[in-house]
Amino acid sequence: MKDSKFSELLHNSIPGGSHTYSKGDDQFPDNAPRGIKKGKGAWIWDIEGNKYLDCSMGLGSVTLGHAFKPIVNKVVKEMESGINFQRPSYIELEAAEKFLSLFDEDYMIKFSKNGSNSTTAAIKLARAYTGKNKIAFPEDHPFFSFDDWFISSKECSKGIPKVYDSLSIKFKSCDINSFKELILKEKDQLACIIMEPQKFSCGNCNCSLSPFEYVKKVIKICNENNIVFILDEMVSGFKIELPGAVKKYDLKPDLITYGKGIANGFSCSSLVGKREIMNLGSILTIGAEKVFLTSTTHGGETHSLRALISTIDFYTENNVIEKINEKGNRIINSSRTLIAKYNLQKLITVSNTTWTPIWFFNNYKSHHSLKLKTVFLKEMISNKILFQGAIVPSFSHGDSEIEYFLNGFEKSLHTFSEMVKRDHFEIDENEVIKPVFRKYV
Repeated sequence: MKDSKFSELLHNSIPGGSHTYSKGDDQFPDNAPRGIKKGKGAWIWDIEGNKYLDCSMGLGSVTLGHAFKPIVNKVVKEMESGINFQRPSYIELEAAEKFLSLFDEDYMIKFSKNGSNSTTAAIKLARAYTGKNKIAFPEDHPFFSFDDWFISSKECSKGIPKVYDSLSIKFKSCDINSFKELILKEKDQLACIIMEPQKFSCGNCNCSLSPFEYVKKVIKICNENNIVFILDEMVSGFKIELPGAVKKYDLKPDLITYGKGIANGFSCSSLVGKREIMNLGSILTIGAEKVFLTSTTHGGETHSLRALISTIDFYTENNVIEKINEKGNRIINSSRTLIAKYNLQKLITVSNTTWTPIWFFNNYKSHHSLKLKTVFLKEMISNKILFQGAIVPSFSHGDSEIEYFLNGFEKSLHTFSEMVKRDHFEIDENEVIKPVFRKYV
């Protein structure tokens, strides 16, 4: 099937043309493949048979590799015994104990299928535990949930009751004074803070503290004011460390949410937290008011939990964390050298996050430019690299894959620099990618 026909049929059946907005047509230039047929290791093939190096790796969820045999073989074997039952499967306890063994604290766990389920469950627990209703999160962190409590804060909030506007409040994510001002004003009504452990970039910030020093100070202030601190490790989990920043930087959150890479692309997320808070979802405390924490038919599917267990085992046995961060560091340093070679440092920069390097595209006024980003993405895709502005180094990105990426990156820089010299970018304005969170289509 041709790309154009596939895309037409897709939009005819599926609103938005995909089940995740960040996979939508408006997030890619026109030469991007419209559909993927298969993947293997760090490579994918589109529906017309073209082969690309994959950078996003399932939006950051596939950290070992596509169709990765050590995981797939164990998942297939597990599926032969059934995947969903009327009572809890034995593997639900096995997976819970395996995951909780990664923590030093006395935590409990609840599994679900996607990240929004887990973050929203955490918000509900915080409200139940504190008896307060407001929640707060950094104004520049892009996505915590598709649920009303978060999307109400975005431009595309149509369909969400206005009452949420007063319940979800924001602060500057690396300015500790901004956070302290929020606490002074809202502490008596504030149930929780939810934030990621590390940002990819800083804007007009007061970065007197490292990200993790900042988070530790926020946790301390929350503890002093009966505010639950939720650490969102959807992105950083199984990438910074195993299980995440909570271990590497000795953070002590009340609740932690995980997803993305914890099961090498299989649908599995989790809410981990202190026993006294998590137990609000228990049915054993007779006489206590019940908290309907979360309930999902598919949360305990055996094949996804087997993928989780097998992923943890493979990580432990093969030093995966160190290897993917070494690859990310190599990519960052080499790309910076290449950017400097073409004198493009003012227009293109890259984050220091070795576990997920992200490139930023700015005009000469230092304003983020979606047009310049689109131009560069288009060049990368023409070099058969499916690039969306970031790369998630996986276990399957070997030396040859990294060289392939850097070669394509330099070719794209060369073409881009020629356009800069001519001050003419060969792209139609209608092709420029758009923000996911925008008021109008």
